[in-house]
Amino acid sequence: FSDKVEHGIGFQDNDIKKLVRAAFYGEKELEGSKLKSVLMISDDSSVQLKRFIKRIALTYVAPVLALLGLYSSYGHIKNYLDEKSKVDTTSEVFVKKLKEERESKYNFNPKQDLIYKENYVDNVLYTKGYAELALSKDFQSQYVIKLNDFIINELGLDETIVVSLNTVHTNLIQDILKSKDNIISGYEKSEIEKMRDLESSAVKVQRKLLRTRTKYERFKKFEQDFYYSY
Repeated sequence: FSDKVEHGIGFQDNDIKKLVRAAFYGEKELEGSKLKSVLMISDDSSVQLKRFIKRIALTYVAPVLALLGLYSSYGHIKNYLDEKSKVDTTSEVFVKKLKEERESKYNFNPKQDLIYKENYVDNVLYTKGYAELALSKDFQSQYVIKLNDFIINELGLDETIVVSLNTVHTNLIQDILKSKDNIISGYEKSEIEKMRDLESSAVKVQRKLLRTRTKYERFKKFEQDFYYSY
């Protein structure tokens, strides 16, 4: 049988494709004269050949077709996920940009410089980096040490007021910052007035602790000098 297959004549590519397809799908192209027109073999051999080809098709062709189908499906899925990823990324960028534009439009962000101002409100609002520096741990630590020395040796006052002065100073800056976050651009006047009221109340406490106007003014000069020297 194998010799007849090997020495068969009349094999054509298209005929072989039809032969395999017919064997795999159970078509009737393998019957009768059509089979013998492809292979010049006997009727018995054609039946055996049909079984042989079908077995080969089931063993080798079917898995290949399945893999090709799986690969094709994977390609479609991958393309879909890639496209979806691009859309998601574009959407995220758009939303982020929209949020930034909205915040920029409504947030109060006045022009700032590095010049120390005469009062806390103006320093927080218009001196670049003032609030962040004044509330930092290292600044606070050194400020208290220097303030303690200034109160005792320069003003001749009791060191017990140091903690109170620093507390008033720190709380005021924090309160001004909170109020700043609530300001809507274009409507800042009323909020800034509230900040100045907060400062006015804090200054009254400071003046009381320092007792005299002169000592209060020297204290304000100390704060400015320390800020610039830090």
